[in-house]
Amino acid sequence: MKKTSVYIFIDALGWETASKCDFMGGTLPYRTPVKPQFGYASGAIPTLLTGTPPASHGHFCPYFFNPKDSPFKAFKYLKFLFGAGLYPKCLFNSKHARKYAEKIVRAVKGYDGFFKLYSVPYDKLRYFDYCQKRDIFTANGLAPAKNLADILCESGIRHFISDWRKPVPEIISEAKSSISGGDVDFAFITLPGLDRFTRYVAEDDKAMADEIAKYETAVLEIMSALEKSQNAFKLSVVSSHGVIPCIKTVDIMKKISSLGLKFGRDYAAFYEPSMAVFWYLNGESRQKIRSALSGFGSFGGRFLGDPEKIEFGIRFRGAELDNAKFGDDIFLMEEGAQIEPNFRARKASRRLRGFYPDSPASMAALLSTDKPPFEAREFCDIFKLMRRDIDSIKNGH
Repeated sequence: MKKTSVYIFIDALGWETASKCDFMGGTLPYRTPVKPQFGYASGAIPTLLTGTPPASHGHFCPYFFNPKDSPFKAFKYLKFLFGAGLYPKCLFNSKHARKYAEKIVRAVKGYDGFFKLYSVPYDKLRYFDYCQKRDIFTANGLAPAKNLADILCESGIRHFISDWRKPVPEIISEAKSSISGGDVDFAFITLPGLDRFTRYVAEDDKAMADEIAKYETAVLEIMSALEKSQNAFKLSVVSSHGVIPCIKTVDIMKKISSLGLKFGRDYAAFYEPSMAVFWYLNGESRQKIRSALSGFGSFGGRFLGDPEKIEFGIRFRGAELDNAKFGDDIFLMEEGAQIEPNFRARKASRRLRGFYPDSPASMAALLSTDKPPFEAREFCDIFKLMRRDIDSIKNGH
């Protein structure tokens, strides 16, 4: 029997959280952990939307070293404004000033994707390019890779993809309106915000349970709309990762800055909360950085080897120029250790992601009304399930 298929994406609803809170326990009986895509949302969500790893769709870190074609070259002139933006407490570095700068860049460059300056130092921006310039949820948003929107448009079936820019209540309202009339065969609905909540709330189980309850209410509202449509349906909730409490912080940036190397001449680096990505511009920088971090205290980090990069889908086989986009080296922190400050935020998050994907606490979740035709073990398998549903609907099965 043909069924309306709905997928609801809740980013940080990891397997452990969903299990502990018994999220939709009586309504979504099929439940399984899923190995996440290594890295952050900038690489994971494109994997969800294409079924391919970063080495195929080209997205990993939000920023990558590309000084020749950097869209941020103008930022180098800020230093002539009495060092504007070069100091952490400078007015130009305030949250509101950065948001205003983001709006200017977005308008000037015509970006319609998810764009943030985060806490990337202004004087470092001119060495970087940005991955997500286009809206990856729309057709051609990940070209040349085909994404979910491309597949849906080609299939010709009636579909709905929510607008991630809108607040959750508005997303739910639009989803219910589209679904309840029975005019949608496939829907992909993003309910944002849980990842941000988990990063900044205190270690409070009740606060987490209360927040999770809000998302459960949202899912139940969408399910109610499906029931009103009087069509047979399958509803699945998917996430991209679990969250891990921060147990300690390490100032890697300070250590690297003390090595006598010049950023942009000897090396470049993008500091995520749980890993540092390095581009080496000469042999000296490679030797110094590797030596410094390999013996840097007892915080327990390590460099990823090529076999792991291949396993995680962040290395092109035999394509060195493409590999440069993902860095020459990735230094991964031990679980729970956080780089502070980093290029995402100056202060440590209470919970974070981006650690080794085999960790139980990192596991994503797949919860569904129906048992799928095959077990989703890897994150890219979720796309394969969506693609199978689309093909089934198209063929009238």
